[in-house]
Amino acid sequence: MGSILDQLAAVPEPVRLVYTSPSNQFPLGATMPRQHRERLLAWAEQAGAWVVEDDYDSEFRYAALPIPSLHSLDAGGRVVYVGSFSKVLFPALRIGYLVVPDRVVEIGGAATGMKLTAWLPPGVNDVAMAEAAARAGVDVYPLSRYWLRFPPTERGGFLLGYAGYTPKALQAAAAVLGPVLRQESNPSGGR
Repeated sequence: MGSILDQLAAVPEPVRLVYTSPSNQFPLGATMPRQHRERLLAWAEQAGAWVVEDDYDSEFRYAALPIPSLHSLDAGGRVVYVGSFSKVLFPALRIGYLVVPDRVVEIGGAATGMKLTAWLPPGVNDVAMAEAAARAGVDVYPLSRYWLRFPPTERGGFLLGYAGYTPKALQAAAAVLGPVLRQESNPSGGR
C-alpha cells in the first residue's frame, strides 16, 4: 500500500476516490497494516478524496484478533464503509449496507416529530430545487425560508413531512425526488 500511495500523489489528475478491501485483500488475503491505514486516511484528508472500504470477510479471522476498520480510525469523515450479511447469515439474503460519514447523509431529525431535514450540498439553492421538485409533482419546503437571512450556513435543505403519507406514497415521492435533485444539482448531465 505504501508504494500505491506514493503513486497516487504522483498522478497528474487529482484522485477523488480509492476503493480498498484492507481487512482481506482478494485474491491473496493480505491485511493492510495499521500504519498503512493511517497513511491512507491522512492522504484522503489532504487530497479531499473518498475511501470506499469494502470490509470483505473481516469477520472471519482465525489466527489473530480482529483489526480496526478504516472507518473506525477515520477522524476526518472520508471513509464510506461497505459490508454485507451474505457470508455470516445466508447468501441468498442479499442484504448489504453502507456506513457513511455524517456529511454525506442529507437526512436528519428522524428521532422526533413528523418531518425530516434533508441537507443539500454546499452552494445548491434550496428554493430553486424545491421549485423543480414541485414541477415534478413532489412538494418540499426549503429551509432557507425559515431564516431571516440566507444562507445562515453554506448549505440549504428541505423539510420533508411524512406523517400524512403511506409508505408506498413516500417511496414514490423519493423515486421522483432523487432524479430531480441529481439533475438540478448537475444540469450539464455529467457525473
